[in-house]
Amino acid sequence: MLVVKDKKKRFNIILDKSQYDFLESIKKERSISASEIIRELVNDLQKKEHKSALKSAALSLMDEYKTNKELTAFTALDGEKFL
Repeated sequence: MLVVKDKKKRFNIILDKSQYDFLESIKKERSISASEIIRELVNDLQKKEHKSALKSAALSLMDEYKTNKELTAFTALDGEKFL
């Protein structure tokens, strides 16, 4: 179960028949409300979008990390044991 700290907001949606039927089958299968399923889907999409944004940022900086020696100064220590 997801823990939500903020108050929930009401939101109405319109689904086509196949989407509605699918949602109904998942509700019965998992014994949870349609609202909970939709919240889970939105949370999953949020995580996916965040991960995509991080990946995009990392890719945009890859050339900088490859060429800027100051950013990779400590990679020589990779594998070193520290006491």
